[in-house]
Amino acid sequence: MNDDPLGPREAEPQDSDDLLPERRRPKAIGTLALAFGACGCVALLACLERVKLIGKGWPDETWRLPLQAAAGLLLLATGLGLWRLRPWARVPALVAAVLLLLAFPYGTVLAVPLLLYLLSPGVRALYSARPVDELAPRQRQALAVVDRSVAGNVLWVLIVASFTLLAAFLVFAVPDSLSGLNRGRQKQTMGDLRTIATVIESYAIDNRAYPAGGPTVDAIREFLEPTYVRRLPTLDGWDGPYFYEVDADRQGYRLESYAKDGKDSGPEEGPTTDFRHDIVFANGSFVAYPDGTQG
Repeated sequence: MNDDPLGPREAEPQDSDDLLPERRRPKAIGTLALAFGACGCVALLACLERVKLIGKGWPDETWRLPLQAAAGLLLLATGLGLWRLRPWARVPALVAAVLLLLAFPYGTVLAVPLLLYLLSPGVRALYSARPVDELAPRQRQALAVVDRSVAGNVLWVLIVASFTLLAAFLVFAVPDSLSGLNRGRQKQTMGDLRTIATVIESYAIDNRAYPAGGPTVDAIREFLEPTYVRRLPTLDGWDGPYFYEVDADRQGYRLESYAKDGKDSGPEEGPTTDFRHDIVFANGSFVAYPDGTQG
C-alpha cells in the first residue's frame, strides 16, 4: 500500500556516473593511425635505397639518411600511439597536419578536416590523460558522440579516397615508372662500362697490356686507383658486380653486366630488348647492348 499522499513517484534518474562513456577508437582515428603507420614504414624502407646510394659514393645522401630514419620512426610511433589512444599521440599528429597545410592543394584539402577533427572537444577528451570519471560533464558528452563527428567522417572519406587513388597509381603507373627506372639503370651501366674501358685502355698504353685479374672489375682496382681513376665503378645500376675477362696474352678484354636478373642470360652479341639481358663491352665497343623498347 502506498502511503504517499501525492501518489506513486517516478523512479529517480540514475547518477550520470553510472552511464560513463567508453574510450573507443573511432573509425577515423583507426584509419588515421594506419595512414601514419604506412607512411612511417615507407620512409624506413626508403632509407634502404639511400644506404645503397651512400655505398655508391653519393656523399649528399649521408646527412639525409638519419633525418629520414627519424621521420619514419616518428610517423610509425605516432600511428601506434593514435591506435592505442595514447595521450601524447595527438601532438605529433597536429604538427603533421600543420605541415600538411603547406602541401597545396591536395595536402591542404586533407589537412583542414584533420585539424578540425584533432582539435574537436571529442578527440581532446578521447586523448585526455584524465580517467573518464574525472572528465567534466561536457567532455563526457563530447566523448560519447566523437565517432559521429562531421569532421571525422569527412576525414575518413578523404583518407580512404587517398589510399584508393594510391592503389590505382600503384597498379597502373608504377610499372611505367619501374620501366623508366630500369632504363636509367641501363644508361648508368653503359656509362660505367665506357669509364672502365677508358681506364684500362689508359693502363694498357703505359704497360703494353691490359691488367691481369678477374673475374670481377673489383679484382683490378689496385692497378687502376688512384693513378688512372679516383674511384673505379664496380657495381652496375642493379648493384651487381661488373665482370672482367682478359685474354691470355692480355691484348684483349671483355666487360660485362648481368643486368636486372643478375644472371648470365645473353645474348652474346647484338641488340637486346629485355632488361634481363646482359650488357657487354669488349675491345673498345659494345657488342651486346639495349636497343628499342625494353621489357
